[in-house]
Amino acid sequence: MKSLILVPILFAPLGAQEKTPSLTDRFRAEQPAITQLLATFEAKQALAKAEALLPAVKPDFDKSTAQAGLASSQTYSTLMACYSLAGKAAVTAGDWAKALDYFHKAKDLAAENSATTNALLTPALENWNKAVDTATKALADGSARRAELQAKAARSESEELELKNFQVFEDNTKKGPMVIQSIKGNLDGLKADSEGFTGVIEGVDKSLKAEKDQLDAAPFKGDKAKYVAAVMNPTNLATRTTKADKIAFVNRLLFLDPTNRKCNRELDVLMGRAAPEPEKSKAPRKKKKKGN
Repeated sequence: MKSLILVPILFAPLGAQEKTPSLTDRFRAEQPAITQLLATFEAKQALAKAEALLPAVKPDFDKSTAQAGLASSQTYSTLMACYSLAGKAAVTAGDWAKALDYFHKAKDLAAENSATTNALLTPALENWNKAVDTATKALADGSARRAELQAKAARSESEELELKNFQVFEDNTKKGPMVIQSIKGNLDGLKADSEGFTGVIEGVDKSLKAEKDQLDAAPFKGDKAKYVAAVMNPTNLATRTTKADKIAFVNRLLFLDPTNRKCNRELDVLMGRAAPEPEKSKAPRKKKKKGN
């Protein structure tokens, strides 16, 4: 399966930060180290660090206000990214079932975030569209009146208010499209997140089922050690063209049978902890002497 790296949808800073680091703060601080561990193939350490970010209980989505809802949406996006990162680490570490669970949780979080945030922001999107339409019409219809007011050397209080209203309309025509674009961008991004896990989930699930079919069939009949001993061979290793693929392959076999010596030896070689065994040279065959 292809590795999945997902970038969370993060909104603009929302007010003063809490005294204790938020999940988003912790993710931003820990992600570089976890990514580096994955880059150096230290999958188990990466998995442990990613799992340390996961809360024991999923936080509730606060829908009390738009501001609170946006903060919850940011938290859900970050939590989705945490589960995605943990799933990626679990795949590399060889724990496919755990990876599948984490990817499912990431997908569910993304889907809930998309639906809830869409319901939260749609009224605001509609209001801004109406405000821009109203402002555009008001400026067009009142252009002559506005010019008249601006030309006056002295204006009454009501005329000053009328002129300020024209300025509000102009501000709405300038700021409105940017706000609308931002809201649509956030909603589109959340929808893409909710749909982005389908392929990776299908890939891991397919691998698990194919492996189970092989394990259950003859000659293994569920014997994981026997299966690993048969699968761990130079031919299967050679089909993995990259170092990352080779390490992931060996890690999966070690997950099934941690005691397999060939797998442990091969992992040490791949990780640079041991030198590869020298190739056995074939002795030249002696030519038979022809009779006289």
